[in-house]
Amino acid sequence: MLINIKQILFESIKEALEVNPNAIGFFDKDFKLIYCNDVMASLFGKTKEEAIGTAQKALLKEAYELSKGVKIDTDNFEAWFEELNCTQQCILDSQFETDTNEGHFFKVTRITLSNGITLVTGTDITELKQTQRSLESAIADIETIANTDQLTGIFNRRYFADLSEKELARSKRYKEVFSLLVLDLDNFKSVNDNYGHHVGDEVLINVAKTCNAQLRTSDALCRIGGEEFAILLPHTKANSALEIAERVRSSVKASRISYGQNNQTLTVSVSIGVTEFSEKDSAISDLLLRADKALYQAKRSGRDKCILHSYPD
Repeated sequence: MLINIKQILFESIKEALEVNPNAIGFFDKDFKLIYCNDVMASLFGKTKEEAIGTAQKALLKEAYELSKGVKIDTDNFEAWFEELNCTQQCILDSQFETDTNEGHFFKVTRITLSNGITLVTGTDITELKQTQRSLESAIADIETIANTDQLTGIFNRRYFADLSEKELARSKRYKEVFSLLVLDLDNFKSVNDNYGHHVGDEVLINVAKTCNAQLRTSDALCRIGGEEFAILLPHTKANSALEIAERVRSSVKASRISYGQNNQTLTVSVSIGVTEFSEKDSAISDLLLRADKALYQAKRSGRDKCILHSYPD
């Protein structure tokens, strides 16, 4: 009777392992696969019958060479496996995530038993990973929307506040320099009054596009007010910032903005205040204040100009 119970129990456990949705495999002391179910065999791109009795290294090497089963990202399999083998010898228990060439994700648990046999199980977390990625993508989209000016498509004041404070902290910590441009469209009210707000919107869109075309990928153009923009220039000293400001100003001046059904055009100009970070600056408002002073000086002296205000009063 006892023998029958053991046999029934053995058969029940074996069936449970076979039908289990998780990958299950046992390796002996020499890391030869002595048992696995179909799910585990699929991680090596094989059937259960093909996989059982094969050394772990051979299973992984064939999966690597044929790009089947577990994905192994390396240009040197031997070195990769040597590191894996060393980890298995030194660390008895571990958990990690892996993906397969077929697009599945598994959370793998490896446990070395007291008799030297290693149990490896893998839980399919593909659906969880897809949900996680969808969530991350949605969060990124929300963050983009929150940081983007809806009219012009450039960064908004919220993003400027966050980025500028980070740039200030970085420059203070590493004793580096950056510059700030503040630009304002000249006589923009007259554009809205004479042509309508829809044309004014087109002007803002065109100015943003024109400015961006003159900037480096590391620079950040932000709309911080109705017709006011700010440009952060990392790793840029005052003289170089003034050159960039002049390039932006002249490009805006040269741009022809189309409006109306007859493709009429108009031109606009901008005034720009320029300043450079100083170690005495405690907040980005210090730089904004100087840049605004330089901007208003440009306005008072005839507009369509760039004025540099490098240091605090």
